[in-house]
Amino acid sequence: MIEIYYFSYWIFVWFLFYIFGFIKYNPYIYIFIAIILYILDIFILYYYKSSLYTIIKFIIINFLIKGIPLIILIYYKKNIYKLDDFIFGLFLISMYIFILLLFKKNIYSYYKKLMNAYINNSSDIKYKTYLSRLYDFIYFRYLK
Repeated sequence: MIEIYYFSYWIFVWFLFYIFGFIKYNPYIYIFIAIILYILDIFILYYYKSSLYTIIKFIIINFLIKGIPLIILIYYKKNIYKLDDFIFGLFLISMYIFILLLFKKNIYSYYKKLMNAYINNSSDIKYKTYLSRLYDFIYFRYLK
């Protein structure tokens, strides 16, 4: 499961646990930071002249796992943030780094390979998440 290597999916699962009341720690600030990084990634894709298809796919996938959760947190006024929330996020980041080390993954090189896969619109399946594969399937099967 490739999603384990992307911290955005960890934040999304954290959001789901929070919104359904399984944990009390709010992921609001981490989702907000992830969106800022996601916007920077869009500029990187544009700078390297990625195809419009790739940029739209990147925007849709990231909107699903970052934008919608942020909107839900704001709409339900769950954007109040405490120090405990921040500390839990640091703990989660530590767990994430531990998992990467356990599976011998380098975070920088992995994200660089991911961005290169998007920039070059690579069909290399090992860097495609399930959402990316689902998007490709729907697009090529029903929309093209």
